[in-house]
Amino acid sequence: MGYPEACPDDATIAAFVRGEPLGERAVEIERHLSRCPACRQMLSSGGPATPTRQAPIDQLAIPYAGRMLAHFKIERQIGRGGMGLVYLAKDTRLRRKVALKVLPLNVSADDVQRRRCLREARAASAVVHPNVATVFDVGEAEGIIFIAMEYVEGPTVRDLLVNARGPLEVHEAVRITSEVCRGLAKAHSVGVVHRDLKPDNVIVSTDGTVKILDFGLAKRTHADRETGYGTETGVTTEWAIGTPSYMSPEQIRAVPVDARSDIFSLGVALYEMVTGALPFTGSVIVEVFIAIDRHEPPLPSAINPSLSPAIDHVVYRCLRKDPAERFQSADELREALFAAIAEPVVEASAPPPPPPSAPPPSMRPQPGQVQDTDPPTGLLLTIGFLMVFILVAAAILIVPRVMRSKAALPFQGIPATSQSAR
Repeated sequence: MGYPEACPDDATIAAFVRGEPLGERAVEIERHLSRCPACRQMLSSGGPATPTRQAPIDQLAIPYAGRMLAHFKIERQIGRGGMGLVYLAKDTRLRRKVALKVLPLNVSADDVQRRRCLREARAASAVVHPNVATVFDVGEAEGIIFIAMEYVEGPTVRDLLVNARGPLEVHEAVRITSEVCRGLAKAHSVGVVHRDLKPDNVIVSTDGTVKILDFGLAKRTHADRETGYGTETGVTTEWAIGTPSYMSPEQIRAVPVDARSDIFSLGVALYEMVTGALPFTGSVIVEVFIAIDRHEPPLPSAINPSLSPAIDHVVYRCLRKDPAERFQSADELREALFAAIAEPVVEASAPPPPPPSAPPPSMRPQPGQVQDTDPPTGLLLTIGFLMVFILVAAAILIVPRVMRSKAALPFQGIPATSQSAR
């Protein structure tokens, strides 16, 4: 059964999300957005208002395996997003596995969107870096746009978070983020912005290498000298590509974005890695957008007390509403991360050892016994001095008498001479 109310146009929804005064109409729009699945799908997928927006994404692509698309044989679905489904496929020409992203039919049917997607995907294929999953091919077949990308085996950061059931170890989160920064720095150096960074689009390969996925729908921020491709401006009602919880304030406001938008999205992912929670939440997408645009999240250390103030500072600077207040480059963010984990950590001190004079357990008084108390050290010294004084005095008084007594003994032993004997 379809939703009976008429959906607001995109300009009205955009004005509501930006907080523009709409009077009583604002309450009606908020109620409508919380109940209408078509509008929620439109907000999460990034598509403008078209009659096809009410069709689920599975009906806008090819959701079945075994089909040949150009020279790619589709095996099975391995992912999905707001801008299409991703399949594991085999390149029958080069005999290698690829991740094949197939865009929705409404994108392929719209000539403006079709040309823009093809142009931007081809531009993104120029981003070649060890931390970026390479775009191999971009093309059309049977009216369907596809992007063939490097297939990387291993868990995504989303898988790691699910398996951890909480935050990742901070050094691992920093390592992953720093490698993402390296890949972003390369992309930004050629004027390409990802626009959809999130844990689902970062994978850790079986050899530990971190790779950014899905650069095939990135956006150029300036004109390329060879192709002339550049940012389209003047679009006020177009919803930017991205996943709501990870979108920057610029994307929500539908204004042109640059590399600092990726810094914000990476900051959201880093926040989630070190806390296990999202910084901006809401029961409906509109509430998430309002939180991103107007609210400050809790400090990461308020959720994970093991985090240092330095990590708090790095994450918070990534999430500044004003792009000028964020890190201005991925390299700057990477350096700040290394500095944050290099700060000395105050460890808990070990318990003090027992005093040397402490008696062993066998000599300790048992319950009921009277414990002897040692006399003070000063008293012992006083008694010692008195004893020495007494001994010296005794020696002075007694020794002379003994000597005189011994001297008188020989005269007492001589017998007296008789007169008669003479």
